[in-house]
Amino acid sequence: GFSTAISLGGDTVIGRRPAEYLRLFAEDPETRVVVYVGEIGGTKEEELAAALVECDKPLVAMIVGHSAPAGRTLGHAGALIGSDADRAEAKSARLAAAGAATCTGPAGLVAALGRLLGGRVT
Repeated sequence: GFSTAISLGGDTVIGRRPAEYLRLFAEDPETRVVVYVGEIGGTKEEELAAALVECDKPLVAMIVGHSAPAGRTLGHAGALIGSDADRAEAKSARLAAAGAATCTGPAGLVAALGRLLGGRVT
């Protein structure tokens, strides 16, 4: 099961950022794995990768938008790839370099959770 689900959205003003929540989950003894789903555009994943270095909990990250064309606004929040660093591939690579298990779709996310939790996840 899961303990907490948080939706931040892509709004301009956000109360907390993913890195802040990661720190809270790191302190929670009941949390075994953190799952993050992000999108193209913005710097949230860069901040999350920096915070992951100090976290002892595994993170599974899925960044959506791997097929998004550069310079085009996508999604309900107006996600925009402004530079190569905003692309899904770059965000996934940054998170993987920080130690996250990354995937490009829901099936990969479930498989990664299964590996991390030592069994099948349904």
